[in-house]
Amino acid sequence: MFGDRIDAWAARHRTTVDALRTALAFAALAAGVALHAHESGLAVTFMGAALCGAAAILFTWIYVRITLAVQRVFFDPWTHVRPEPPSHAAARWAVWTYVGAGLVIFFVIAWLGSATPPVRTLDDVASISVSGGGARISIGGYGMLGLIGGWWIAGRVVLRFLWARARIAAELRTRAARA
Repeated sequence: MFGDRIDAWAARHRTTVDALRTALAFAALAAGVALHAHESGLAVTFMGAALCGAAAILFTWIYVRITLAVQRVFFDPWTHVRPEPPSHAAARWAVWTYVGAGLVIFFVIAWLGSATPPVRTLDDVASISVSGGGARISIGGYGMLGLIGGWWIAGRVVLRFLWARARIAAELRTRAARA
């Protein structure tokens, strides 16, 4: 009964709910990366952590531009042989390479932050470690929370939002060039 009311309210306010979800995803992506940068010791001040979060959003925007160009050049000519418009949804390959890139970026942040003493608060609750060459790089605690909640979940929402907007803008440019 209560769930039906929530579903009915959400159906009436779909655009508001989508805008709120997207805004929260941008905030969660930036906060997740900032939290990991602070925990790893890379960013020791609030401003440094905030810049790392802003860099994550900028990286996502650049990633969308590059992968969308790759999608248009290499995949769209074969996928859309019939005269149907291309989908505005992010391609599955782009989403999964984004998730993989996030794992690499989080390890690089942990490696760069390992020169300073890390701020640890949730040690060994859940962690991923890589060792080699006498060094051990680990993502754990709040860094893991930032990776999963910030990059993998919220980052995919941001990626899909930016992908759809870039796809629409590319279609409008194509139509204007034809006219």
